Amino acid sequence: MVDLRQATPHPGVLLTSSQHACYQRPVRVHLAGALPRIKTRLAKLNPAPTRDIPVLIGGGGERKTLRLVAEHADIWHSFTGVDEFPAKSAVLARHCADVGRDPATIERSAALQDSGRLSADADALAGLGVTLLTVGCDGPDYDLAAAEALCRWRDSR
Repeated sequence: MVDLRQATPHPGVLLTSSQHACYQRPVRVHLAGALPRIKTRLAKLNPAPTRDIPVLIGGGGERKTLRLVAEHADIWHSFTGVDEFPAKSAVLARHCADVGRDPATIERSAALQDSGRLSADADALAGLGVTLLTVGCDGPDYDLAAAEALCRWRDSR
C-alpha cells in the first residue's frame, strides 16, 4: 500500500511549482520585506487588536532564518532536538547582538519529537529557557497520548 502523504508533495510545493510553471519564473517570498508590511497592516485592522499580535518565526537556518528572528520575531519556534537547541540559541543570541536586541525578549518555543522521552526532553528544554512546547499527532487515528503526557508534565510543575 502506498502512503500518499509521502508519495505526494506538500501542497505548498505543488502551489509554488505550478506558479513557476505558469509564469516561467521562480517564485520567491521575501520574508524580510514582508514582515514590516504585515506589522503595518496589523495596526490598521478594524476592529483593532486588543493586544500586540506576536510574530512567530519557526526554523533553524543559521544565516537567514535566525537573523530574521532576531530582527522581527516575538517568538522563535525551533524544530531541533534538545542536543542541538543550545547551539541554535547561541546563534540567535549572536544575531541579536548584531542588531542590538536583547535575546531574552524573544520567547522560545520547541517541538517535542520522541514521545518516549517526552518528560525528560520537556524538562531539558524548559531548563534551556523554552516556554512553549508542542507535540504533533497525525491522522487518520490522531493519537493524543503525547499531548496528554505533555499536559500531565505541565500540571506536575
